[in-house]
Amino acid sequence: MLGEVLHSFFFGMPAILAITASFGLRSPVARMILFWGGVIFAVLIWAGLAGMLLCDGRLLSGYSGCAGGDAITALFARLDPLLSAAAYVYILAGPPLTGLAYLLEWLFTRRATA
Repeated sequence: MLGEVLHSFFFGMPAILAITASFGLRSPVARMILFWGGVIFAVLIWAGLAGMLLCDGRLLSGYSGCAGGDAITALFARLDPLLSAAAYVYILAGPPLTGLAYLLEWLFTRRATA
């Protein structure tokens, strides 16, 4: 159980940090990318992590035997393709979007000081 809790913490925390870091940016576009990207990813990833913590499965291998009965198991079984796709997008699109946001912030602050 401790492994699942630690996994969920370290998997979901970058989205929360993106939201937090967005408040310190001066570029409106970079702030928007980090804030709304973080919010969207946080909602999707925490939904998948809730399934991981409530059920016997893993985020990328399917859910079974969920706490709460067959209704919860059926719900997470139906949402499994969406949650798996969200995890892949989070892993593959999150770092480039963060890099783009910080590049835009760097360009914005460089232009503002020049």
